Amino acid sequence: MTDIFPINYFKTIISPIKTFLNRKYLKIWQMILLFFFLTAVMMLPISISIGQIDQINLQDFVPLAMETVDDAFIQQLQNFSTENHQLQIDEEQLTTDTSDRVAGFVADQTRANELLTDKGGIILTNEGFVIQEPENPTLSMEYVEDSKLTTVTDQQSFMSELSRQWFEGNRFGIILTNLINVWILMFLSFIFLVVGSSLFLSLMRFSNSFDINTFREAFTICLNAIGLPTFIAVIVGLFTADPTAMLMAQGLLFVLMLLWSYWKTHFNDIYTEHSINGTEIEEDDDFLIEE
Repeated sequence: MTDIFPINYFKTIISPIKTFLNRKYLKIWQMILLFFFLTAVMMLPISISIGQIDQINLQDFVPLAMETVDDAFIQQLQNFSTENHQLQIDEEQLTTDTSDRVAGFVADQTRANELLTDKGGIILTNEGFVIQEPENPTLSMEYVEDSKLTTVTDQQSFMSELSRQWFEGNRFGIILTNLINVWILMFLSFIFLVVGSSLFLSLMRFSNSFDINTFREAFTICLNAIGLPTFIAVIVGLFTADPTAMLMAQGLLFVLMLLWSYWKTHFNDIYTEHSINGTEIEEDDDFLIEE
């Protein structure tokens, strides 16, 4: 019962000797499944952390556009009244209008898009706001129901309120984008670590001193060796929520696990048998040379 998948894998990853000896027990579909499973496990603490995000700072995404918000902009904004969470703008009023920057207030979004053509800046309309960063897609959305834009007192409070509204209106997309970006980082790092190490170990097939004969065996050894480090890295992630710290912990422990396995087995079946049985190896023992 304990030899069935995936129980056999979890029994293998805690032993440096089994990490080497059990280098032929996984089928291809099991190796692929484990590869994606370990990547998904690494995402667990990051997913929890990203799911708890409750705000963003728009200035991190559109810094040049936000620079057009000055004291004149804030003072003019405070003069508008609101009705049904919408601004009551009767006529166009621009507080910044240069060859490359524009900021102000217009009644409808069509006119806002016209003003922002080939320019960066921010335009507030009756129903929402439009932000244009040079060479980036236009950001636009309607005001949320609890909009407090007319109560802001300075540029910082305005940016905080606009960031809050943008996050509430795009929460799903923001969280999904962050998850995809982190998953790609984790996946590529995992490929580099496991596949790169497997290619290195597979070179041992050219030496009679080692019993790793194929890339598949080397890949299985690496999957075995990275199992325990991955779960430890997840624990690190639960405390730090830092992908970089997790990847560093996983990579360092993976290398140590491979070194531990080599120290115990020398990646040689005869040496491992001596190690398990506790028998001594004579200095002139020819066990490392194939007949």
